[in-house]
Amino acid sequence: MCSFKNACIVRWAILFFATHFPFAVAGEDPDPISDPGHFDAVVTVTPPAGNGARIEIDKANLFPRDYATRRVLIPANFGDFAGGPYKTDDPGWIASAGNLIAGEMLQYRALGNLLFWDNVAKGWTNTMPRGETVRLFGEVPTDVLLRNDPTELAFYRQGTIWHSNGVAGPTTAAIQVADIMGVIHAHLDFCVQDSGGDCSMPGLGHSGTPSVGAYLIELQISSAAIYNGRAKYRSSNPLYIVLNRGLSQNEFRAAVEARTKAPVNSPYRQIPANGILIIGQH
Repeated sequence: MCSFKNACIVRWAILFFATHFPFAVAGEDPDPISDPGHFDAVVTVTPPAGNGARIEIDKANLFPRDYATRRVLIPANFGDFAGGPYKTDDPGWIASAGNLIAGEMLQYRALGNLLFWDNVAKGWTNTMPRGETVRLFGEVPTDVLLRNDPTELAFYRQGTIWHSNGVAGPTTAAIQVADIMGVIHAHLDFCVQDSGGDCSMPGLGHSGTPSVGAYLIELQISSAAIYNGRAKYRSSNPLYIVLNRGLSQNEFRAAVEARTKAPVNSPYRQIPANGILIIGQH
């Protein structure tokens, strides 16, 4: 998806470079935690295109790891120039030639529930101050487009929605189909809204006023490829994306490090349960 027009101009200009030198794009910012900028997460299939191979994210360890679960944690930032203060199309997803076979689809599966960094209390919580939700817009499946059923189209076009109690909308959606060389390079749109907003609408001014803080979502990367009647690839481990909404660089770094470093004198502790991180207190 490429709905943020100014970003698309830049993207097409760097596409060849990005698909051949992905680490330069993914790690080009001097401070990728507090100010991530425009970037990609690298997708690797091990062994490449092999039956039963594992999909891996950030095999080169460019991003931090969540302290409690050791999962990849990707910092990102709402506030794309073209999308406005409550939208972004980062991270992107990039797989170089040979990892997949032409025509194979990469997709995501939404997990867990939305968490919020309370910058006053200095802790993560599943309580949303203004009923906020975060959306991710995957590609509408080809068979759905062909059927052209308004209800079905609306279901996919609303995006996947993380809220404080779980996930709504399509929990699995396409990222991109690999091109003739087996390359993937896609930037899907994220947005945040308050309880009265609808950031699925194009343009600015539809998100309400989401609270300043950081928002954490959980997902998994997989493929729809089938081999001998079974899934060809093993899905990635679950990962987290932490999205900054209006925090300073230092404040956002503190939010990320509250997940990636051992807790010190904090009333909050992380409790892994059924693949969901919930927040408790000592």
